[in-house]
Parts: sequence; C-alpha cells; structure tokens
Amino acid sequence: MSSIDAQTIIEKTEQTLIGYCKQQGLFKSGDRVIAACSGGADSMALLLFLLRCRRALSIEVLATHVNHGIRGAAADADEDFVARFCEDRAVELFVYNARRAGVQVPEHPSEDWARTLRYDWFDDLAAREEAHIVTAHTMSDQVETVLLRMARGTGLHGLGGIQPHRGVYVRPMLCLTRAETEAYCAALGQSYVQDETNARDTYARNRVRHDAVPALLSVNPAAERCIGRLCRQMQQMDAWLAAEAAALLQAAATAQGYDLQTLRDADGPVLDAALHSLVSPVRDAEEKYVSLLRFLIMKGEGALQLTADVTYKVQKSPSGKELVRISPAGAAPAPAPAQPALPGVYHLPGGYTIALRVEK
Repeated sequence: MSSIDAQTIIEKTEQTLIGYCKQQGLFKSGDRVIAACSGGADSMALLLFLLRCRRALSIEVLATHVNHGIRGAAADADEDFVARFCEDRAVELFVYNARRAGVQVPEHPSEDWARTLRYDWFDDLAAREEAHIVTAHTMSDQVETVLLRMARGTGLHGLGGIQPHRGVYVRPMLCLTRAETEAYCAALGQSYVQDETNARDTYARNRVRHDAVPALLSVNPAAERCIGRLCRQMQQMDAWLAAEAAALLQAAATAQGYDLQTLRDADGPVLDAALHSLVSPVRDAEEKYVSLLRFLIMKGEGALQLTADVTYKVQKSPSGKELVRISPAGAAPAPAPAQPALPGVYHLPGGYTIALRVEK
C-alpha cells in the first residue's frame, strides 16, 4: 500500500467515524471513555481512532481488556499484546483476568457465559470510573446479529439490531464494516491478534459469518450496508412506536394496572410495542410472550406467568376489566415507561402533543 493510499484510507475512515459520532450524539465534551480492547482488528481500530481523534471529540481515553481464561496461553498472549500497546502510549488499562479473579471457568464455556462475564466487568468498571464503555461492534457484527435474531424469531424491536448508544455503552464503529477496520489498521501499520476460535464453526455466529454473510455478499457486494441501513430505519420506527406505546400505557393506566378496553382500542403495532415494554423489564421479550399477552387481553380473561415471581392477570374492577401485574410483594406496575427524550413529536393523553428539538 502506498503512503498516499494509506493516508486516504486513514482520513476517510476518521472522517466517517467522527461524523457518525456527532450525528448520533455519542460523546460530549469531557467524557471519560473506556475502550474495550481484545487486541483484534476491530478493537485495535477503535482504540487507535479514539486516541488519534480524542481532541476532536474532546474526550479522555482509557482502555480495558478481558481475559476470559478460555484459550490458555493464547489468551495470555493477547492480554500482553494489549498491555504493551497501552504502555507504549501511556494509556491507562484495566485488565480483568478471570482465572486470576478466581472465576471457575466451565469446561465448555458458551458464548453467553463469556458475554455475561465480560459485561458484568464492564458494568462495574463503568460505575467505578464514572465512564462510558466503548465497544468495537461493526456493521458486520450488526448484520450477523440481525440474521441470528431473524433465525431465532424476532419482532420489529429485534430488527433494529445493535444500538449505537445504550446506557453506559457506546458503539461508534457501526458505520464501518469489518473489512474497513482491517484496512484502517493496515494503513496505520498496526498489527493485531487473531482469535483462532473465530475460524471454527462451533458457535452459531461463526457459521453465519462464514456461510450466510458470504452468500449475501455474492448476491450484492453492498449487502452489509443495505442491512445496516435497514437496521437504522427499524431503530427509528421502533423509537416512534415506543413513544406511541408509552402514550397508550399512560392513557390506560389505573391505580392497579391497565384498562383492557383502552388497550384493545389501540392499533396493533402500538399495542404490541406497549406489551413489549411490559415484558422486557421482566425477561427477554420474545415474540411468543408478547403474543400470549396480546391473546390474554383480547380474550379478556386468564393469566400469563412470565417468571416465578411475575404474572400478568386480567382482573375485574369497578370500572371494568384491567390487566394487573401480580408479584410476591403485591406491588402494582409502574404507570408507564417514560417516553424517550429524543427529537420528535410525542403524543400525550388527552389529545396533547409535545415537540422536542435540538438547538444548535
């Protein structure tokens, strides 16, 4: 690669990332951000970008590495690689090594086990350091995630894929493909580690990556970008439905639960979004639970047990039938989830609307 080509790739990549960060409002001046760095191409590209562009973004950059204790000497080598990189650049690094922490690693650890371990550490670290956790999820990860969700069964919410901002987690790389992060590293002359488990078809995600995605790219070389665009459209649609659902639950709220007739009168997609918001705080809001709760409401009788502790039940009240959440403490549900404070027009009970906009 010539120096001119390399510089073009670097400038284009950084302009794309900075533009995406600003468009999505991912950072504000003075934020402390901790880059989750495995040592692979995506996470090295992320850490390089944050370090090179921290002044433009007005952020303080730190890093963290998780050694799950799964891959033995190879995982230790990855940890050393990230530690050397951070030491050479005076970047504060927080390392979590599962075995040194006394964690009992399963003989055949699943993806879910590793993810839970990783995010438990991230949650604690973010709280302790009063910082955001920045992960290197790319558009390619987005495509794999949506395909897996479609195969397992998902609704509109799931088709939105990975969100660019959720709680303390920020994902600025969703505008790049995996190939683009590798090209960025190459242009900067940055090496990275290869996780040999990514080449195996043990995990479902790897099978999608090795078989399904190449098949789609053979149909359309821009397939990843097309699916990424669809995800952004679904996220916007989901945000609008969430606002409508919140208004519905506010209108239906009673002292003990929600008025059944008000719920029944709602448009189908809005009702489904409202039911999703009732299920999701309790358990994964799979489509089957939303469907069962909708059936219960339309039938006007019965109960749905979501967990050992939480049941939704139709009860008779002086004003009519209501949907009531039953829990061991006997507490009624919150009247309604708050509407998202994003730019747009929101509908309130009583026929009122409120418009929110960002002033520049």
